Amino acid sequence: MSRVSKRDLANIESIASGLKFKPIKKKPIEYEMSNSSDPEDLHPLEYAKCSKKEKIETITADGEETTNTANIGDYIFSGPSGELYVLKPAKVEKMYVGSLGGTLIPEQTPRQVAKYEGEQLQFMAPWNEAMIIKPGDYLVKEQDNSGYYRIAKKEFEATYEEFDR
Repeated sequence: MSRVSKRDLANIESIASGLKFKPIKKKPIEYEMSNSSDPEDLHPLEYAKCSKKEKIETITADGEETTNTANIGDYIFSGPSGELYVLKPAKVEKMYVGSLGGTLIPEQTPRQVAKYEGEQLQFMAPWNEAMIIKPGDYLVKEQDNSGYYRIAKKEFEATYEEFDR
C-alpha cells in the first residue's frame, strides 16, 4: 500500500460519529493451525505463529487494504479470501476460543459494526498504519475502544452474520 502522509488521512473518529453501529456477531468459523510459519504457505482459514519479524500486507478480494508488522510470537491469520492479518497473542486469546496450536473459533461477543457508504479514503488503523475503506465496506469498533478497522465487503459477508436483519 502506498505511503500516505498522516495529514492526508481521514479522521476516522469524525467519520465513525456519523455512522450507525450495530452489534453483529462473527460466524463460528474454524481456523486451523498451519504446519508452516511462513505466511506465504497459509491457506484460507489457517493461522501460524510468527517466527521472525516481518511486514505483512493485507490484500483482500478487492485489493490492498493495509500493512502491519508481525513480531516473533505474534500470530498471522489467513481469512476466507486468503487475506493475511496480524494479531498479538493477547488479542488472539480475547477474540478466539479454543487452544492455540489447535482449532480456534471467533468468540461470539457481538462486535460494533457500521456499514460505510462514503467516498473511498484512508485512515489510521489501531496498529499505526494507513488502512483503506471503500463504499460498501464495514467499519468495526475495537472492543477495547482503541480504534477502528475495516472489513472489506466480501470478507465481511464470509465472516460475520448478516448486517441488515
